[in-house]
Amino acid sequence: MHLVTYISTALMAVGMVHATRRPKFNVSEPKATNPQAQGACNTTQGGEQACGPNGSEAWFNTGLETDEGWQPPYLNVSSVVTISLDDFWKGVGKRCYDYRPNLVLPGREYNINPVILAALALQESDCDSLHRGYGLTRCVNRNCPKGSSNNDKCQYPLEINGQCAARNLRQWLDGSNGNILVALGKWDSWFIAGSGLNRNKGFTAEYPCSDEGKVQNALRRDQSPPNLSWLHDTLNGWFQGHNMSGPAKDLRGRFADRGNCTN
Repeated sequence: MHLVTYISTALMAVGMVHATRRPKFNVSEPKATNPQAQGACNTTQGGEQACGPNGSEAWFNTGLETDEGWQPPYLNVSSVVTISLDDFWKGVGKRCYDYRPNLVLPGREYNINPVILAALALQESDCDSLHRGYGLTRCVNRNCPKGSSNNDKCQYPLEINGQCAARNLRQWLDGSNGNILVALGKWDSWFIAGSGLNRNKGFTAEYPCSDEGKVQNALRRDQSPPNLSWLHDTLNGWFQGHNMSGPAKDLRGRFADRGNCTN
């Protein structure tokens, strides 16, 4: 083959590879909506009408502003819309890339989408394995599985920290017939009626700043009140590739500035 022909053929081959390469992920592009969700929208929106691919904030927070408290609707974890793991590593989750085995392997072990674990780690610790002494997922002492070399905080080894988060999520999912809203709620200290808290009623918007709520806040990892926009921020924000603590904070729900006990 002549040199010119060879070079031309090589360039054509390279061009074909680039032509077939998957387009770069755009976090703002519309996504398919969850067929199980109510009030879902293709692109995440914040504020009064907050919604996203997995449903509306008003739907997630059903009952939160009533005397009876939170009454989570049913949303099966298998239906949850997320970005791909590859897009997560390349985008909002770049900081988590070096910890892939510590998030992916526990996800596989407990049958949980690794994007869910990785996104939780990102928002909990910014994927800083030393974050406030609680590691990647900030797993608290009472939830540590056996085998950690630092059982008081479950920080090391790293695989134990990721396993702690995956195991807890799986237990909460199994206890709620796979309801991701209940499982994520438990992650952030939300509760339903029958827990014994709030006069045995569900979690309410006013509860975090009540006398009892403040006592419960002191038991939390950062001793701050639960995030009332938590479900929207997580399902429609972090799971979709948005950094809800930074550039995408305007996409947070209408509950975002409530419950901080300083209003």
